[in-house]
Amino acid sequence: MPRLSPPIQPHLHPSLSTMLTTSNNWLIGGLFIATASLSLLAKIVG
Repeated sequence: MPRLSPPIQPHLHPSLSTMLTTSNNWLIGGLFIATASLSLLAKIVG
C-alpha cells in the first residue's frame, strides 16, 4: 500500500498562500514597529 502525502491546503494556490503569509508577516512587523516607535516617542515627550 503506497503512502500518499496529500497537500495540506489543496484549495489554496501556493503563491496565494505565500502572499497571505508574507502580508501577515508585514502586518505583524508593522504593528511591532509602530508600537516600538510610539513607546519611544512617549519616552522622549514624557
